[in-house]
Amino acid sequence: MESVHILEFGTYLAGPLVGRYLSDFGCKVTCITRPAHSRGACEEQRRMQQMVPELRRGKTMVEIDLLQDLHLAQRLVQTSTVIVENFKPGTMDKLGLGFEACKVLNPNILYVSLPGFASEDEHFQNVTAYESIILAAAGIFCDMGLNRQLLGIPASFSPLPLASVYGSIYATFTTMTA
Repeated sequence: MESVHILEFGTYLAGPLVGRYLSDFGCKVTCITRPAHSRGACEEQRRMQQMVPELRRGKTMVEIDLLQDLHLAQRLVQTSTVIVENFKPGTMDKLGLGFEACKVLNPNILYVSLPGFASEDEHFQNVTAYESIILAAAGIFCDMGLNRQLLGIPASFSPLPLASVYGSIYATFTTMTA
């Protein structure tokens, strides 16, 4: 698996977990991070990077400001086997790193995208896919533990990142089989 080069553009949990799992399987993972001083970097992203060093295990971390230095990321695309990203739909296209643009740079690239909500979903296409929003939309809070709806028990919030963890496991499996 050392010959498999993963280029990860991950945020929060889903994308970084896929990179971490693939690293555990022996793939070479390069994780692109936004410089802390760059435009658009938010306090949440900086805290997440500090709080979850385990997500960085086995990866090469590269800071690139994609708004200023896109050419650096494009060079990495040319030598990668797989791209993993979990931005909001359309974000990678706006940056010039969507599937079609990457396919021009590297015709053999595999492109794994975990956007949270599909761009074709009429109800959620413009909704930012925070973990709790995904779980609420899927009805998870109403159906945790006992079958709450049948028993008439009110919905219950869970802080467990189920959507990101399950999504990352399926994405890893799909990547490995491809």
